[in-house]
Amino acid sequence: MQTCPFANESPQSKYFHDHIWCVPKTDERQLFEMLTLETFQAGLTWKLILKKRPAFERAFQHFDWIKIGHMRSGRLKRIMNDPKIIRNKMKIKATINNARVLIKMHKHHQSLSRLTWLPVKYHPVTHRKHHNYALPTKHFVHLYLPLFKKYHFKFIGPKILYSYLQGAGVINDHVVGCYRYRQIIAYDKKFAHQHLRCYK
Repeated sequence: MQTCPFANESPQSKYFHDHIWCVPKTDERQLFEMLTLETFQAGLTWKLILKKRPAFERAFQHFDWIKIGHMRSGRLKRIMNDPKIIRNKMKIKATINNARVLIKMHKHHQSLSRLTWLPVKYHPVTHRKHHNYALPTKHFVHLYLPLFKKYHFKFIGPKILYSYLQGAGVINDHVVGCYRYRQIIAYDKKFAHQHLRCYK
């Protein structure tokens, strides 16, 4: 059974590929997790991030953005000194900032889910990739960058944002020969139909 090449890098990569990657998500916690992991992945391998995913989940309280946004200095210090995660001060502070942004958004009846899906009107986008090559990102993320910057999300660039949209399921980038390619397309159609009322 053919899969995308990265699925063979580790057991964690295979699980992520088979169950999470490119599957449409609207749950705020799941989306915040994708955004956080992509933030820490910048400059590193996805294989490493997935290996450390359980440690990130513990450190960031199961990616509960409300708890992270109200994090006290004592817990922040413990995270900064946690050897099981990526101890990058800028990325840790960006994650806390992004959680606080999300709290403010919800106070104004906005959400990360709406920010993620409204630009594509709740219709996931499928790219017909026949090889595992990187697609140009600028033509797609230009819809999103101004919106994320408007709300003052940090550590958000074109590559990170594109990868986030893959993880969120906005983009189906499974290669055409991968068994998940057509499964995701079928799921995307149901998702778009179910969420049509959200756009209206």
